[in-house]
Amino acid sequence: MNGKQLQKASYFGRYLSFSALVNETISWKKSDMNVQLHKMRPEQHSKHMDTLAGKFFNLHTSMADVIKKLMKIAECKERVMLWMRQAVSLNLDKQKMFTQSPVASEGFVLNYIDLLL
Repeated sequence: MNGKQLQKASYFGRYLSFSALVNETISWKKSDMNVQLHKMRPEQHSKHMDTLAGKFFNLHTSMADVIKKLMKIAECKERVMLWMRQAVSLNLDKQKMFTQSPVASEGFVLNYIDLLL
């Protein structure tokens, strides 16, 4: 298994894959995250950025709540910890300029880091 497979094959990976980065969003033009700042007036920028930040904050808060609840259940705790360790170890090559093994997307890594914080 590699980082990309972990991202696509797990529920946590799918939810943490949401991204506002153009090259990572499959249906970017249809997405409500499609904020075209160059077509807006400057006073609208902060409104849209706050909306986008709020959506990600809600996602991260919900994911953290789910993980906290799962960690309280003895049967789930070890599996959650295993997934978290794999998410880090399988994506260690993300820091390299070129890598041979597929790693998770930038959006996944950023969301995972925020989730841990």
